[in-house]
Amino acid sequence: MRPPVPLPPASRWAAKPIVISSGNGIRAVQKAFDLIMQGTDTLDAVIEGVKIQELDPNDNSVGYGGLPNAAGVVQLDASCMHGPTKRAGAVGCLEGIKTPSEVAKLVLKYTKHVFLVGAGAKQFALSYGFKEDELLTPESREAWLRWRANLSPNDDFLDVSEGEKMVVRPTGTINCNAVTPQGDLSSVTTTSGLAWKIPGRVGDSPIIGAGQYCDNTIGAAGSTGLGEANIKICGGFSHGGAHAPRYEADRRRPGDLEACRRDDGGAAARARRPAPVPAHLPRGQQARRLRVGLTLPQPLRRP
Repeated sequence: MRPPVPLPPASRWAAKPIVISSGNGIRAVQKAFDLIMQGTDTLDAVIEGVKIQELDPNDNSVGYGGLPNAAGVVQLDASCMHGPTKRAGAVGCLEGIKTPSEVAKLVLKYTKHVFLVGAGAKQFALSYGFKEDELLTPESREAWLRWRANLSPNDDFLDVSEGEKMVVRPTGTINCNAVTPQGDLSSVTTTSGLAWKIPGRVGDSPIIGAGQYCDNTIGAAGSTGLGEANIKICGGFSHGGAHAPRYEADRRRPGDLEACRRDDGGAAARARRPAPVPAHLPRGQQARRLRVGLTLPQPLRRP
């Protein structure tokens, strides 16, 4: 991580420090918030936050213990953006590495590329000292075996009885966005993807502008749920990027966001920077004009 930078006095904060995350990221929020209040860079803070979930075998939506694809292989996706530099990094279909968010950060930090996938992403991670691990836990394997057993009544597997509770095909992700007292933002999204997906499938999480997006002058946003639905509306960019203040209402069909909600059952959260403050205002008025808001996208309707 970058060396911490001392925070300015509270009277000179550009923004109220805030960290937001999806529902499975309560521990990530606390970790990231503690770090930014110690002066840690905003991207380092959110990465350290989501790593808690990536390393938790009891969270089968991300990282170690994530639910596998149709072949029983765990493939992980992640992306991140650093608001102050507006740089981005992402990895897709990463196998054998527990913390894809960290690998995505290294893509951002040490290469001119944005997105590495598959074997190339894995080799990149190994070259930086990451250890290759088996990501499939006994619980995740059991869930996959139960799914496979009930694919078809005509295959060679015995069906599980109707009275036995079956595993619902889950979706799951963690997104985390942060605003520092200096007004800097960053965003990260990491996932193991749609359970039992076709091998090689990539959802929205590692796609800049879909799974997450960050613009230091406006805001950061990310989402969870069915990635295909979010890719179609460029959800991260639409709600955290250059068009967030207007939501492009004049160009988007009514109900697009509502349709996305119906498809994925997920939610998008947005951390906004305050609007620019005229320099001629007295300092007290400037302070009153500086705000950071949290919003949930609302259904769009034409007047």
